[in-house]
Amino acid sequence: MIWVIAYGLQGLHALGYQPDALTAAMTWYLAETQLPDGSWAGLDFRPPIKAGQIMGTALSVKALLDYPSEYRTRPVQERIAHARRWLEQAQAPDFTQMVYRYLGLGWAGGTPSELQSEISNLLALQRADGGWAPPAGLESDAWATGLTLTALHDADRLVPTDAAYRRGVEFLLRTQFEDGSWWVKSRTWPFQPHFDSGFPHGKDQWISASGTSLAVIALLNTLEPVAPGKSFPSAQELIAKYSKSASPTSAPGLVSAKEGAAPPTDATFVRDIKPIFEKSCLACHGGDKPKGALDLGTVANLIKGGQSGQPAIIPGQPDASPLLRFVQDRIKDLEMPPLGRRARYPALTKAEVGMLRDRIQHQGDLPAKP
Repeated sequence: MIWVIAYGLQGLHALGYQPDALTAAMTWYLAETQLPDGSWAGLDFRPPIKAGQIMGTALSVKALLDYPSEYRTRPVQERIAHARRWLEQAQAPDFTQMVYRYLGLGWAGGTPSELQSEISNLLALQRADGGWAPPAGLESDAWATGLTLTALHDADRLVPTDAAYRRGVEFLLRTQFEDGSWWVKSRTWPFQPHFDSGFPHGKDQWISASGTSLAVIALLNTLEPVAPGKSFPSAQELIAKYSKSASPTSAPGLVSAKEGAAPPTDATFVRDIKPIFEKSCLACHGGDKPKGALDLGTVANLIKGGQSGQPAIIPGQPDASPLLRFVQDRIKDLEMPPLGRRARYPALTKAEVGMLRDRIQHQGDLPAKP
């Protein structure tokens, strides 16, 4: 829970969200879950985004500083000082927690002289290619490089003109993909069912999205600011403005499946699409126990989706329909049918993909009932 709250408050603060009852409730929870030794547990371990107790403690300190409140049990400054004492004696077991120990100490009031050894240690880990890598044995990547550059920059310990920063930027520019993203290899055991977010890089897409964000921040820090932060509207002002100017159903990607649809009928699906699925898909995604709880046997099931909770198709929006991306092999590790089973279950031909695209586009041919 602390990850959701700490990251959530960090995101709200970045958006200029002003303190209110919501942030007060979130910081109250953080304050009251601080352990007697001054740390926060950080039990949900999914590195590197959720990397342990040091990281959880540092992010909690940042949240309490961004949205300070008074707590009956203990003043916030005492809580932060208690966390700082814990961080000072904590030993970082890995690179990510090393960075966050440095950040946490800085947020908690550590002076430049006190943090000099941490700064030197981080700079010493920069590799010959200009990047940083989290665990030993992995190559440099955008996540570790973006995090380190951003951490040192935000603490005023490294400016974009420094040689180390320039080398890091050169690494990021050299490793960016043509689509604008960066690929970062996942290091978490995949115990949860994977679903496609729409971001590139298949099963590595979640850490790649985070790494891409950190890389962009590191690059943005090389640009001269054009406007002070206070000149931008707060998140609440933007929410109020959006609420007045748009309804939820007018937002992109939220078009109802029934808007403009002809009277529902399965005739076209049964005639044109189901035979394709029978050849290549329904052996796994059909029957009493379809894989991933995704049954491709009816239009209603396509719209309902499977275990991920996402629809397989979005009527009228083929490019936003995950199923179409899977059958075109556009999602690494999520190609459908799986690459290793295509001797038995052939890939869809270009003509079949075109037919599926056409049926998704014409939502009158894709009814919302079986």
